[in-house]
Amino acid sequence: MDINIGQKGFSLLEVMIALSLLAVGLLSIIIMVQYSIISNAKGRNMTEATVLAQSHLEVNVGGTAYNNLKNYTTSRLNADGSTNVTGGRYKVFCKVTSISTTLDVKKIDIAVKWKASEKNGGGFITHTVQINSLRARDN
Repeated sequence: MDINIGQKGFSLLEVMIALSLLAVGLLSIIIMVQYSIISNAKGRNMTEATVLAQSHLEVNVGGTAYNNLKNYTTSRLNADGSTNVTGGRYKVFCKVTSISTTLDVKKIDIAVKWKASEKNGGGFITHTVQINSLRARDN
């Protein structure tokens, strides 16, 4: 076997090291993309729940007479507030508390809850968005 000193190319060891570095880099990118997808889904759920809570608060603060304010819990709602056959992801809780009978002021607490699966634990975690406001009697 003749060994040519001037021969150019990569040795098997160099190719193996390069492929190993490439594999580590690609694996890192895949993990970052997966984390990004999960984070985007969590952000979407949080935004939808916040919008739903705000819309319920607007109805209670501006669209309901002071004497008609009351506690309620909704069935499972979709992000747009509608329901369907399978039920939505969000549940809305409204709690109305009279904090001052002298000033006729009520506190309105709106909580939107939903369950989301967690990849690592395999179970479900309940998430909550809560908005609070005060409502005075109309004159």
